[in-house]
Amino acid sequence: TYIFTDGEDDRLRKRMGSHMINTNCSAAHSRQALSCKMAVEYDTFISSGKKWFCHVDDDNYVNIRPLVKLLSHYSHAHDVYIGRPSLDRPLEATERFGDSHTVRDQEVMCSLT
Repeated sequence: TYIFTDGEDDRLRKRMGSHMINTNCSAAHSRQALSCKMAVEYDTFISSGKKWFCHVDDDNYVNIRPLVKLLSHYSHAHDVYIGRPSLDRPLEATERFGDSHTVRDQEVMCSLT
């Protein structure tokens, strides 16, 4: 279990050690700040070698045994999304490619929590 935060907390650092990660992202709940935090979470997951990534907000509870049982029905080698989207509409995103600054618009569904 890792705890991602947008600020230093000495008490939490003492308790969690290297499993408390300061994202150095803005504390705002803007799309940019939330994307920054999610990117740090996902990069940490990728470099950890773990099989599953779960994003849970600090105002939620996780029942580990039922979660493990549920995940046992899926292969970690395939993408699985369990939960509900936090947006009720597609999100329009812009992606820039290389030095030419070519822009492509695309619709994507994502969970910003």
